[in-house]
Amino acid sequence: MEAAPLRRRLTAEEGRAGILQAALAVFSERGFPATAIDDVAREAGISKALIHEHLGSKQELYANPLEHNAQQLSERLGSALEHLETDSGADRVTAQDRGARAIEAERAEQERAIRMLAQMLVGAVQSLANWWAGHQEVPRAQLVEMVMDFAWLGLERLSGGERWPRAR
Repeated sequence: MEAAPLRRRLTAEEGRAGILQAALAVFSERGFPATAIDDVAREAGISKALIHEHLGSKQELYANPLEHNAQQLSERLGSALEHLETDSGADRVTAQDRGARAIEAERAEQERAIRMLAQMLVGAVQSLANWWAGHQEVPRAQLVEMVMDFAWLGLERLSGGERWPRAR
């Protein structure tokens, strides 16, 4: 009889990451109301008790991947802005007059505004997702539509130069 291969014991961080990856897969497929912790445990190949040890409740299990994805989105937006900064470096080196410095200052202000908008959107979506965990009677499609209306219409008006009257 051949001995079973030895399995390496996962670190706590690796175990948690595996649980969150499984949770994301199951919640994405079934949604919050139709997903049980048993489903996530089965997907991760672990016991339900181990999930409770790492994360606690179903709400925490649901919120953690959302927070992680929100953080990744924020980091990606930050990286994109840094890329813009490095690409515009040649322009800064060759520009010597006040007009070029004024343009650079305006660009920096726009980049700061983009970072702030990205943080607000990430925070708003995270907050709504947390709220939705306790209001599963609201269909997921309605949530997505609301987020898109909020972001799309707001950003469209901002890009057209419209501002809150007190901001002037």
